[in-house]
Amino acid sequence: TAYNNMGSVCFQMHDYSAALSYYKEALEIYQENLPRNHPDLVVSYMNIGDICDQMGDLSKAHSFYKSACEMEENLFPVNHHCLKQCKEKIEKLNKKLRITFKN
Repeated sequence: TAYNNMGSVCFQMHDYSAALSYYKEALEIYQENLPRNHPDLVVSYMNIGDICDQMGDLSKAHSFYKSACEMEENLFPVNHHCLKQCKEKIEKLNKKLRITFKN
């Protein structure tokens, strides 16, 4: 959608608040109009996870990444690059969370 594209532009400009707003709007449209396990939903969850990560909301980022991975597990084979990327993001986020809790 145009909302997803605008979110990407704002993300690249480091306007994370606006990007989050656009990505959430895109997700809402996708949820209303696409099947539950549509790949565009995965992209939206990943995008919102990325924004939350950049904004420092690590628990929310983790939740969105986890939702994306769960959907990808139903869509793609185990060795698919998208699923691998999602799991890598969760792993990196878990490291950040461990560092945050130690400090």
